[in-house]
Amino acid sequence: TYGADARVVIEVTDPWFADNNGTWRVGGDGASRTDAAPDLRTDIVGLSSASMGSTPWWALEAVGQVNACAPDAVARADALFAHRPMTFCGSHF
Repeated sequence: TYGADARVVIEVTDPWFADNNGTWRVGGDGASRTDAAPDLRTDIVGLSSASMGSTPWWALEAVGQVNACAPDAVARADALFAHRPMTFCGSHF
């Protein structure tokens, strides 16, 4: 589940698995493919970093891992993907 009522459209590129390439609408009710213009652009590495909830979208944007196409997109994505308490893995992988 996602943590807010906001929605964001994310364009994803994945050099390893072509089925992941595309544009996805993400909201409190889940995620689905869409033809809408993206609010954010990132690759699978950026999406994977954010999907665990510990790396905020603003930090990904700051290091060039995500490109915001709408002025409030990063804030909406942060609200959707935030997870509290922070994620934790008790084993090495």
